[in-house]
Amino acid sequence: MLIGKDWKIESDALNIMLFHKNRKGNWGNAFGYYSNIKEALHALVDQGVRETALASLEELQAGIDRLHALIDKAVIR
Repeated sequence: MLIGKDWKIESDALNIMLFHKNRKGNWGNAFGYYSNIKEALHALVDQGVRETALASLEELQAGIDRLHALIDKAVIR
């Protein structure tokens, strides 16, 4: 499943894998391995936040909390 233009999620019998495109535009090694889709999406949110320049820690935490809540609501266990 593609997520935007630079991320994708795949799965095998044991893991959910998160991939990021490298500078050459190829899918490299897995960015991370997760036991469920919710954990993979939370990791993607956390990585996205690290790449942004937000104004304050409060704004940063509020953004993370909003996105995690949306994921939790959307993903059924």
